[in-house]
Amino acid sequence: GATVAGGNQKIQYLLDVSQTDSKGIPIALPPNNQKNGFHSFSETSTISITPSSTTDIELFTKYQRTLAGYDDVPMSAPYFPVDSNWFVQTRETTLGAKLNQSLLSDLWKVEVSASANKIARYYPFDYTRFYEGKNEKYSWLNTVALTKDHVLTLGVENTYEQAENSSFTSHHANITGIF
Repeated sequence: GATVAGGNQKIQYLLDVSQTDSKGIPIALPPNNQKNGFHSFSETSTISITPSSTTDIELFTKYQRTLAGYDDVPMSAPYFPVDSNWFVQTRETTLGAKLNQSLLSDLWKVEVSASANKIARYYPFDYTRFYEGKNEKYSWLNTVALTKDHVLTLGVENTYEQAENSSFTSHHANITGIF
């Protein structure tokens, strides 16, 4: 993997990329010598912009792709194909943004954020089997310093979640919290 990070007082950035590969993960010792494998690639990036001493804006992304392959699976097991090359593919993507604002000489701090996440899992040997999940989140948070040791926090948060897979139709939930 590799990471690049840097910046100055106004702009900071980070990019992290990594990959993991493994071939021949044995489930059973010889003489079976199963030929399983695993591959994962991930990317994380963040950029922070500080236009003033009281304002900070952060944008972030994350992407991950994972493949897990299983060879020589027992063909008598349920849901295994006739072909011994069976694998699962998962992809996950997250995007988000956050604004931090400090007001009244740091006595009042405001945070506004939004993010979206999607995860998809596919079983390529059987295109009828899958899972997809989505999550969207929005929040507005206010923190007021009452004294040196006491703060008051007020805010609203909303999360929308949706999931669908080959076993059930789309289900969703919308959750709002006031605190």
